[in-house]
Amino acid sequence: MMKRNKIVSIVILSVTALACMLVGWLLIKAVLDRSGAAEGRNADYNRLQKIYADAVFPDDANIERIRQDKADVEEWLKKTGELLHEGDLPANNLTPATFKQKLQATVRRLSQQPGVRRGKVVIPGFNFGFDQYLGESDSLPEKEHVPRLDRQLSMIEQISHELYRAKVLAVDSVARETFDSAATVTTAPEESRRRGSRRRSSTADDEPAAAGSAPVQFELPDGLVSKESFTFEFTATPEAYVTALNRLAAMKLFTVVAENSFKKTGDQLAVMEQKPKSAVAAGEAQKAHSQLSYAERTVTNPNTDPPVSVKLVIDVYTFEGV
Repeated sequence: MMKRNKIVSIVILSVTALACMLVGWLLIKAVLDRSGAAEGRNADYNRLQKIYADAVFPDDANIERIRQDKADVEEWLKKTGELLHEGDLPANNLTPATFKQKLQATVRRLSQQPGVRRGKVVIPGFNFGFDQYLGESDSLPEKEHVPRLDRQLSMIEQISHELYRAKVLAVDSVARETFDSAATVTTAPEESRRRGSRRRSSTADDEPAAAGSAPVQFELPDGLVSKESFTFEFTATPEAYVTALNRLAAMKLFTVVAENSFKKTGDQLAVMEQKPKSAVAAGEAQKAHSQLSYAERTVTNPNTDPPVSVKLVIDVYTFEGV
């Protein structure tokens, strides 16, 4: 009997111990859960306080302001896109034969501008960069090349008209990107290298450019922007040169003067210095400075300064996906 009571006591004690352990575990779990809930609550509270402390609190007025800002940005983007597309060229569905007819008529028309080259702005037989299809050549362009050739012709025509309106004295040469002739491309590696260097950032192997002569380089995004490059060399008075740059910048066609260089074709001071010497050689008495006329005493004058020979590399951008 005593052994039985001992067994019952052991069982009761064991059950009691297990119950105490279970209660203790539940108590510890409740404390841990309470602590985690408190931390989560405090984090949410701090996050809410940060929102309330922000400069732009999400109340009804600020939400309306953000919506208005979004509408303003969308309107600005729309107007910017319309501005970029103002100079878009029409897509003409031309055959190689009709393109050549258009090319011949355009070159004839551009060649009629008055200038100093035998009374015209260009020499006879000047082909504005399309020698491959004009002059002694009777070849026609490939059909797949016609759309881009037509764009290049329209761009050259518009740029030439701006130079004419600026009253340049002569157009000496026009070069375009020659994509349509493998022979031309392979014989001009320097030109290809120059164009490629404008499309990528300069590396350590590139030679340093002269100060102020290198434009900012950037990659053109595929499918959004395309570019045609042209090189125009012309002779103009200093005033016409500046006017030409201003007219190019104001074109609806999106043009950028990527490279710009010029040199004088004569020395005005040397010419003035020769006049007294020639007078003395002819037996004339040299005049005193006070006896010189206003024109003779003028050192430099934009109207009498010698013209300058100008070279411009002009990039024309087309925005297809904007």
